[in-house]
Parts: sequence; C-alpha cells; structure tokens
Amino acid sequence: MPVSTSFVRAKMARTLFLSALSLTSLWFMFNAHDSLAQGPSMLFQNFDGPSVPINKEGVNYPTYYVGTGEGGTFTSSIDTSKKISGAGSLKMRLTSGYGLYAQFNPYDGVNRDFARAYSSNPSGWQFNTYNRMRYWFYDADGGEPEQIDGTTNFYMGTYVKAVTNADPSSDEAGGGHYYHPFNVLRGQWSLCTFNFHPGHQRGDPGALDTGIRQYPTAPPWGSGDPANTYNYFDTLTRWYISGLSQIASFPQDYWLDQVEFYQELNPENDAQVYSICVSYTAATNRIFLTWNRPKDENSINHEVRYAFSDIHALGWNNATPAPNGIITPPGYQGYNGMVYDTKAIDVSGKSVIYLAIKPQNSSVFSQVAFPLTNVPVASLSPPTNLRVVQ
Repeated sequence: MPVSTSFVRAKMARTLFLSALSLTSLWFMFNAHDSLAQGPSMLFQNFDGPSVPINKEGVNYPTYYVGTGEGGTFTSSIDTSKKISGAGSLKMRLTSGYGLYAQFNPYDGVNRDFARAYSSNPSGWQFNTYNRMRYWFYDADGGEPEQIDGTTNFYMGTYVKAVTNADPSSDEAGGGHYYHPFNVLRGQWSLCTFNFHPGHQRGDPGALDTGIRQYPTAPPWGSGDPANTYNYFDTLTRWYISGLSQIASFPQDYWLDQVEFYQELNPENDAQVYSICVSYTAATNRIFLTWNRPKDENSINHEVRYAFSDIHALGWNNATPAPNGIITPPGYQGYNGMVYDTKAIDVSGKSVIYLAIKPQNSSVFSQVAFPLTNVPVASLSPPTNLRVVQ
C-alpha cells in the first residue's frame, strides 16, 4: 500500500522537531511513561511561570519559613534560563537565616487543604494510585554539603491527615508528621524520588526506622480512613524541603523544578531502599547516587548495577555491575544513608542511565532513570518547508 506524501512529511517533521528538543525534555515526554513501566502520573508544579505560584491565601507556594535553628528568608522568582523542563524553574535566593526551608502550605487563610488540591489537575487526581513522588532540586553552590558518613544534607518533611471527614483546621488529624532524608551534591541538578517509606516519624526514637506507611491514616498508623483506601500521597497536606546544616554565607541560590506524583508498576524494594537521589557532574563524569536503608540493617551490603535501558525489562542479571558497586553501610542505626560515588562509568554517547540498587539479602531491586543531558534548549516549532525526495 503506498504511503502518502503528507504522511511522510508529517513523520519527518515530527522527527526533526523531536531532535531539536533537549534529551531531558525527551526523557520527560517519553521515557518516564513509555520505556519505564510507569502508570498514571500527576504533575504537581512545574514553575513554568510567568509568576511564582501562590496558595489560596495569596502566599507564595512554596514560601520560606524561619524557626529556631532552621529555615531562612528567601525571595522567589521564575528562572527561564536554568530549568529542567518547560519554560522555567523556581529560583529561591536565600538571603538570611540558618538554611533553606521551602514550605508548600495548602492554606487559604482559614482552612487547611490537601497538597493534591494544588496539583495541575485536582479533579483528575486518582486516589490510591500514585506510589512515587519526585522532583528536580539544585542545592546551592555554597549550600548544605553532601554527606558520605551515613548522614544526609536535606530532608523532605510531610504532614498527612485523614481524608474521610477531613479536619479543615489541621494538617495532620488522623495522620502525623514524617521526614524523608535525602542527600545531594552541591552545585548540580539532582533528581530525587520518594516512595511510601519515610525515614522518621515525629516523636519516635531516632534509631527506629518508620517502615512503609502506605496507608498512614488508617489503623494501625492513623485513624479516620478505612483500610486500603487513601494512600500516603492522597493524604499529603503541608510539605517542605529543609536543609540540615547552617549556611556560612549569603546569598545562596537554589532551584526546584518538575514536581510530580506517579505510579511505578514494577515491584520494587521499598522496604529496604528509599529516598533515592541522583546527582551528575558532566564535567568530571561524576555520578553521585544516594538512598536510605532500614536503620537496623547495619551489616547488609547493597549492590549497584547499571544499564542504558530499563533494567526491569532487561533483568538484574543482565545489568552491568557498577565499578566498586558493593556498598557497605557507612553509618550505624540512624546514620542510615547510603552513597555510591563514581567517575568510572563510561556514559559517552548515552542519553539516559538506569541505576538499580539491590540489598544482597533481597531478590528485588529498585531502579531510577537519570537523563545525562539536562541543559534544555529553546523549544522549536516543527519545520514547515520540508519536501519529500522521491
């Protein structure tokens, strides 16, 4: 059957258009949904502008918080020159205080809402579906230093509350307050992915691992919601990103982009691997992969493998063992951060690297995909002056 000239033109136009986009943009457009077994997703914030998002009270979303020994004052703007995807990113210029504390407060001046009410499509939110949250974060050049001793340099704080008969005056009625530690390089964009496993719950001993909290507002962890109905991200209200060390000098610039919830369809080891972040320094070919382990698994090594296609499809045994990729826990109990730091993986000519982590007492691994080119170019319109050569 002959192929029409118009079809060929359209196909060529699409090919040239896609080749003009950055590899990072392509990763967000296709790999995150097609190459990986990812289910439904919901964009939370992409900071494409033209102005900084605000909550229903009219306050920046996120805004700064200043407390005793935490937080600091920052100004926000949309940065169209330093971004991961779309038209811009959120730039936060920290000018005073202790450190960064960027707070997403879903407050209208009277009532306290859920985070999903501020997603890109609140009416399209699918309950009991999204099991991952991820975002791109840029730690300031002079920001909180990366750690290699089992500690971390940031944490994501979260509040969850019951959805059934939700209390409008509370961020956490029927739920609680949790902390997700994470560890990233300074002066680089980092991709961080979080599952249902916080590292700590407020009020617990520091050495006690929280474990998976898939349904934190149902017994035994909370109250108010029936079992197996509303998951962690359905119940999320206020959340924030906070640094863990004092900043030595000001100003310091941080960036945030492409905050998203999504469903990972592959079975992964959420019990033993959580808070995964990848930082990459192209100039030195440095990959800095970090995650957290259960606090009482002090003698269980983890193995890192990599590939340039989806390892869930490829199979663990067909992935390449990472150089020096057997990781021994560097800390004890609550010092449960894990680090794989290398310049020895040849990524030349590759657009995405897939990194997998498997505790050596487990048959299940967890994976992240990281685009190796994250310098977006301006979006181009499809060319209109193509002709087909017969």
